[in-house]
Amino acid sequence: MSRAFPALTLSLLAAATLLSGCGMGTNPTNVGVSGAAISGHIIGGQQPVTGSTIQLYEASAAGYGSAAKPLLSPAVMSLDGGRFDITGLYHCDFDSDQVYLVAKGGNPGLDGNPNNTGLALMAALGPCGTLPSVPNIIVNEVTTVAAVWALAPFMASYDHVGTSSGNAIGLVNAFGMANNLASFVSGLSPGAAPAGATIPTTELYTLANVLASCVNTAGGVAKDGTPCGNLYDATTVGTNVPANTIDAALSIAHHPSNNVGTIYDLGSTVAPFQTGLSQAPNDWTVAATFGLGSAARQTGGMAFDATGNLWVVATDALYELSPTGAVLNSFDSMAGNTVAIDASGNIWVGASGKTLLEMPPTLGAPASHTVTLDGGSNIQSLALDGNGNAWYSCSTCGSVYKYNPSTTANTGYVATGVSQASSISLDPSEQVWLGAFDVNAEVSVFTNAGTPVTNSPFSCGSCGDSGYVANDNGGNAWIVGRNLTRMTGAGVATNIDGVGGLFSPSAVSIDGAGNAWVTNTQSSVLQQSGQPEQGGLSEFTNAGTPVTTSTGYVSDSLTSPQSVAVDGSGSVWLRNSGSTNVTAFVGVGAPVATPLALAIKNGTLGSGPGGGGPGGVVSSFKQ
Repeated sequence: MSRAFPALTLSLLAAATLLSGCGMGTNPTNVGVSGAAISGHIIGGQQPVTGSTIQLYEASAAGYGSAAKPLLSPAVMSLDGGRFDITGLYHCDFDSDQVYLVAKGGNPGLDGNPNNTGLALMAALGPCGTLPSVPNIIVNEVTTVAAVWALAPFMASYDHVGTSSGNAIGLVNAFGMANNLASFVSGLSPGAAPAGATIPTTELYTLANVLASCVNTAGGVAKDGTPCGNLYDATTVGTNVPANTIDAALSIAHHPSNNVGTIYDLGSTVAPFQTGLSQAPNDWTVAATFGLGSAARQTGGMAFDATGNLWVVATDALYELSPTGAVLNSFDSMAGNTVAIDASGNIWVGASGKTLLEMPPTLGAPASHTVTLDGGSNIQSLALDGNGNAWYSCSTCGSVYKYNPSTTANTGYVATGVSQASSISLDPSEQVWLGAFDVNAEVSVFTNAGTPVTNSPFSCGSCGDSGYVANDNGGNAWIVGRNLTRMTGAGVATNIDGVGGLFSPSAVSIDGAGNAWVTNTQSSVLQQSGQPEQGGLSEFTNAGTPVTTSTGYVSDSLTSPQSVAVDGSGSVWLRNSGSTNVTAFVGVGAPVATPLALAIKNGTLGSGPGGGGPGGVVSSFKQ
């Protein structure tokens, strides 16, 4: 049996999604707001759920995974046909607070009117003050999967969704990403994704079918042999035993490589969403891909600003993407090879002709700085320190250069033994780490004044080269060459190879829990079509222990990724070198402070936004 319900106009959904991606939540505008009326249906698979307890929650700002605030007293019950009505008798603390809807328990259309206490479904709605009077919201397994995966770094259970006081924008953007993945208007995927986006709809439907295997039953508990019990058994990790379908979904999102085949099989017997995967995937990460447009040419680097917008530089232009992947602007006057953002929000590009370009955060006309560059003419590596100095080099250079935009002082510092400089990274002490493509397997480290630190350059053992470098909050450097190397601030190197899915690694980035994320240009995994995957993603704890399995995480959309960056919502973004697009692994990491120069200035490099140590609850569930 299936039912059709009237749809909410797309214009209203678009308005809600746009508002939830534009930075609301950082500066609350009033001291309370009464909510709009909300109506809709609770649907399990394709069956209406009656007698379900419906609660509207306001996400917390008291910390990651902190208790959300229930807004309805008493809660609302779903009636015949799964219908519910919330008359607007609720009150949010601020109009920018993010709200979501949860349905618990009820009868999914079975004889005898059983109450499935394990039934739990949700939908991420957005800012309380801009929720329209909605004629019909659909809350089902698809909206649940979208909400759980996007909110996973902020979520410990259905009634514990929260962020830190310094990362309201990260939560706002996570809600926006949830509405990319699925629509709470139609209950289908994709949602309000931008034009040119590739959303993994078949995977989302497969996960929805997995949840439906429990939702559309009378319920059960772990180890009782019921469909619900089997779902809880497959998603139990350590002592964390799910008690409802949101718990189970969150466990899968936090442990996407755990029991993949068993979980897939649960949804293959009962499939209310018919367009699922034809076989079990490598992992249950959800990766969405966003294009730069048909005019884009070869890309060269990317960086996040403080609002979560992603800046991608290409040989034809600099592109600005929203936190949900929509192309907002392109600037052909800012074309170049590498991009970084300073602590004041100015966008810098390393370009040809020995030129640094600097565009203000107001997006006005860029300034052009002609700088020193011995051994080449194209600036190919760039980083900003906390004082606004630009550090740069080129792939045929043997020095790292410092440019002070306030005084125009410009000085080069020779890196001993280097003739092919690569990436530049700054540690929490604002020391400058310079990698190299030379095969002497060394990393050069300078004080911020340009003096080589004691014993620099440091050997990175069997790394082969030190093509890419990133620093964490503890002063360690993570180096990608032929393998991955973790190096202490004193230069003690530990090489990591053959684990975690490492396969021709190309770049590394650190999330808010201090974990290292490594892009791989190749993969041992086959696509469902039988062709090899064209890249992968590996994760390691801050101690260097692999989190990912021997196959890593993969997506069919990857094409030799060469850059990686983590955003304030905990999504890990990869720049594909084989095409002009970027891929976001939604909610797999821990939110991190951006831009990096501001994090260095504030002492939050490789930490959660706003300080206070690691960001996101995801790491505590993974380890």
